[in-house]
Amino acid sequence: MQAWCNAAKGKNKTMCYYMGIGDAQSGTAGGVKREISSSFSRGINAKRLCSRLKKMDGQMCELKYEKEIDFNTVDFNKLKVKDLRKIMDDKGIACVGCAEKSDFIRSIKKYLGKDEM
Repeated sequence: MQAWCNAAKGKNKTMCYYMGIGDAQSGTAGGVKREISSSFSRGINAKRLCSRLKKMDGQMCELKYEKEIDFNTVDFNKLKVKDLRKIMDDKGIACVGCAEKSDFIRSIKKYLGKDEM
């Protein structure tokens, strides 16, 4: 679990922090790792585990993940510019001088190899 948390980014890194599996830079928020692992090994589902953990540290159960975007089926024209920027940040796509929505879409499609616009 430590190796996975060392490589984690974003919300997964926050989840590791809440569980008590930190690294040298971020540290930890608390130690509920043992409670989580023992509960899952006994077959307790996530909803019941969250109700138990709220007594100790409720932050972990309040963490919301963003929905994943399927790049093969998504219509980029229907996405908001905010979502397009998020995709570019996540993928590390640079777009110098992008001002219009079409500029962002063009850059993403170029990165994905879908230049049919």
